[in-house]
Amino acid sequence: MLNLYGTVIDRNLSDTEMQKLLTVITEENRQRVLKFRRKEDKLRTLFGELLVRYVIAGISGMSMEKIIICRDEMHKPYLPEIPLCFNISHSGDYVFCAVSSQRVGVDIEEITEVDTETVSRFFTEEEQLFLKGQPENERKKAFFSLWTVKESYVKLLGKGMYIPFDSFSVSLKSGEITSESHAYFKQYEISGYECAVCSEENVFPKTINIISASQLKLI
Repeated sequence: MLNLYGTVIDRNLSDTEMQKLLTVITEENRQRVLKFRRKEDKLRTLFGELLVRYVIAGISGMSMEKIIICRDEMHKPYLPEIPLCFNISHSGDYVFCAVSSQRVGVDIEEITEVDTETVSRFFTEEEQLFLKGQPENERKKAFFSLWTVKESYVKLLGKGMYIPFDSFSVSLKSGEITSESHAYFKQYEISGYECAVCSEENVFPKTINIISASQLKLI
């Protein structure tokens, strides 16, 4: 079982509504939200956990407030009382959550201006050649496509930056994702964004389950 959920943050969320919703999330994330200066950063973290709790509650039948979320030694969140794995990613206006019975990773990135020549040094030689071979007007999209695939794999493993991006290679040639790792990938179409999911099983949902911000605010 693997499902992908998404929501759009509510940039008009009032301070009163935010204070109410902060009581639902973990103390760690609550402190993170309070430390952020930019409202959009606060909202992404807040809606990320709200989305996880909403989804897990719907699957498990538990109330959202009773769902326990812990972090392992690599700081990856997990559910100690529920046999499900999840992963969160957010960028721009979107927050995504992948849930599976096995390890899973998801990454979404807004396609923004980036110096592909500078950041491509994080990639393997084969990947750098792939990017350089793309038409100039498509290179930025190709960069984020490659980045999200690799990031989703690192997030599946849950080891963060302990796995350098240039230590493994993926190929996006001919529109197909191949990798030397024993994992499977799927990309999803979102206008202005690139999104990839990595899983240990080659079974992916065809569509994204969109949860409205108003549904999450009813928590």
